[in-house]
Amino acid sequence: MAVLKPLIKEEEILVRDNSFEFEMDEMEAMEMRIRKMMTDKETITELLPSLSEYMRMKSKLGLCLHLLLDSVSIVTEVKSCILDGKLFKAYKK
Repeated sequence: MAVLKPLIKEEEILVRDNSFEFEMDEMEAMEMRIRKMMTDKETITELLPSLSEYMRMKSKLGLCLHLLLDSVSIVTEVKSCILDGKLFKAYKK
């Protein structure tokens, strides 16, 4: 017959009871982080115009890339028409 031993020892219970102070320190650290975020709010408002400028620039670059890829595909199609002789045949007509 197996003998069951208690999973939690008395010393562990005392350690867990003392851990409440650690949680309070963690709460204080969270409050300090929140206060710091509130003071950094001014910095965030200063960064918003540059962020919107970045987003605008990114969309313009995306459009340029799209147009470049479209022009590359057009050039590729024209080259294939020249090699096939379709462009010359169309010019003759």
